[in-house]
Amino acid sequence: MLNRISISKARIEALSDGVFAIVMTLLVLELKVPDLPRKAPVNEIWLAIRHEGPMFLSFAVTFAISGAFWFMHQLSFHWIHRIDRKLTAINLLFLMFVSLLPFSTGMMGHFIGTSIGQMFYFGNALALGVFLNLHWIYAKRKDLLTKDSAEAASMEFFGKRIQAMPVAFGSALVLAYFSPDYSAFGAFGAIALQRIREKRNAVAAAKAAAK
Repeated sequence: MLNRISISKARIEALSDGVFAIVMTLLVLELKVPDLPRKAPVNEIWLAIRHEGPMFLSFAVTFAISGAFWFMHQLSFHWIHRIDRKLTAINLLFLMFVSLLPFSTGMMGHFIGTSIGQMFYFGNALALGVFLNLHWIYAKRKDLLTKDSAEAASMEFFGKRIQAMPVAFGSALVLAYFSPDYSAFGAFGAIALQRIREKRNAVAAAKAAAK
């Protein structure tokens, strides 16, 4: 009987937006006002703020990453026209790792420059990339996507773009184990290579169309 119950796409999107909104708001709670007297010297205040520098950095990076995942997740639902129970389950697993972001952000901020802090953070990001791809692959294989032929090229481009996320964060995770200070370069490098590949493909497609 439960298999016959239709699942509302709007409810899934509302839940996802709510989780992202709460998580991105909770990130700021990791930033602490310096525990100093009100009339403390300015240099002591600045010193205490600089001490919180890693937390400010981890907050900014995570807010940007969260925004990117939210945007990609929203794009996927632009093309998904029908929801089933398995896609709902994959989406819930994706949101579980979204909700873990404030903790992994705190781990990176407090233990920045160490393998454990970086590995926990990029492991969380890797899980998000993996489940976002599973979400899209499942929807594509189960014929849950729109049939609009005008959207075919955009959907193919989207699928290739999100493939770069697990590669990027997986590279950062491996680098975090061996050289935590340079782990972020693994992610940036993989993303940069993906952008270069996209530009080359676009140029090649334009040349082919001009012939």
